Amino acid sequence: MKIIRENANGQSFVGLDLGGLGRVGVVRQEAKEPTVFQWVQVSSTHIASVGYAKGDQLLRVNFMSGGEYEYVDVPFQVFKDLVQAESVGKYFNANIKDKYVTKLLEEV
Repeated sequence: MKIIRENANGQSFVGLDLGGLGRVGVVRQEAKEPTVFQWVQVSSTHIASVGYAKGDQLLRVNFMSGGEYEYVDVPFQVFKDLVQAESVGKYFNANIKDKYVTKLLEEV
């Protein structure tokens, strides 16, 4: 018997070669780095803060009501424009709401 390592369908495989009996082992999933958000408090009557994960292009919005939503595939420039907008709520409604795939993370 010997330990083997090979690429099985693009994945790392570690196991034992049992000779004529075949091979046994496990396919290891590469650990994904945790998503890190850059958070900014904003001046708005409805939005408390917004967070952005640049590597994943995820935007999170915490509303004053307590709800938290995540918006998928949001370009960094949209996040930047949001936090610099004269009216954060108007920018959000015109450029983000109903424009990106949305996940409800926390309900009120």
